[in-house]
Amino acid sequence: MKPPAPSTPMCDRLRAAGEWNPNWEPFYQLDPAWTEAFMTMGLKPMLSGVLDPKVVEFIAIAVDASCTHMYGPGV
Repeated sequence: MKPPAPSTPMCDRLRAAGEWNPNWEPFYQLDPAWTEAFMTMGLKPMLSGVLDPKVVEFIAIAVDASCTHMYGPGV
């Protein structure tokens, strides 16, 4: 018997908002609970309101442009 699927409200929220990156799908398929925890942790600064949305975006651009990340579409 297959165990029940874990609850993934943050991933579901991102999908519903059209913010789900298809590149995240392999991680989700491999381990939905890990992907949920990662997304929740990563979005906490943005959703908590501690940082101004513009600052969050600048941080995201900096991470995307970093030499260890180099995510062209994000830059």
